[in-house]
Amino acid sequence: MSVTRLLVPLLGAGVVATSVVAVSAGGQGGGPPTGTMTLNVVTKDANGTFVDVPPKSKKFSSDGDQFVGRGTVSGDAQGTVAYEFTYDGDNAFLRGAVALPNGKLFFEEFDRTGAKLTRGAIVGGTGSYAGARGDFEDRTVKTTKSSTTARVTITFVG
Repeated sequence: MSVTRLLVPLLGAGVVATSVVAVSAGGQGGGPPTGTMTLNVVTKDANGTFVDVPPKSKKFSSDGDQFVGRGTVSGDAQGTVAYEFTYDGDNAFLRGAVALPNGKLFFEEFDRTGAKLTRGAIVGGTGSYAGARGDFEDRTVKTTKSSTTARVTITFVG
């Protein structure tokens, strides 16, 4: 599993240019966002830190080890993403936040090693995204030795 495998764009961790799907997520007056938002997320290994907790492992990661990183977000909204992987065997639990101009979105995802497509949950937000709930599709579109680009499609439920 590459430590740059994100999500987040909230998901979507890793990003390339993407087309906008239908967005009505930001700037709604009184309620949580609805509709769909597509984000491109780019994460780089150099923008993160690996934390090796006991027991020490000679392989890449062992249960409980973590990778904490950050990346950039483009697409339907511009911003940044901060995330943390906690490893469990060959899989990882991903949680993080996407900071956008009108607020933040919080997400969680169970990431299976080598999966090009995973799904996660939007578990909250602030600002224009207050009360946000929904799910997202995190699709890896490009992986190099040092970075990952993902397209994250968020579907908000009202």
